[in-house]
Amino acid sequence: IIKDAEGKEIVPKFKAHHRGMPPSERKECHEEIQKLLKGGFIQESNSPWSCAAFY
Repeated sequence: IIKDAEGKEIVPKFKAHHRGMPPSERKECHEEIQKLLKGGFIQESNSPWSCAAFY
């Protein structure tokens, strides 16, 4: 839950849409994401403000 300075809950008004990706690129992205997760450079998020940049 995200709140503003006054304690009111903030809800995003839009969300990025998933864009398709060829299987070969998806595999390469998955491998890179796993490296970044293991290295602690990125973390999983369920935030409504998160970006669908990785698939």
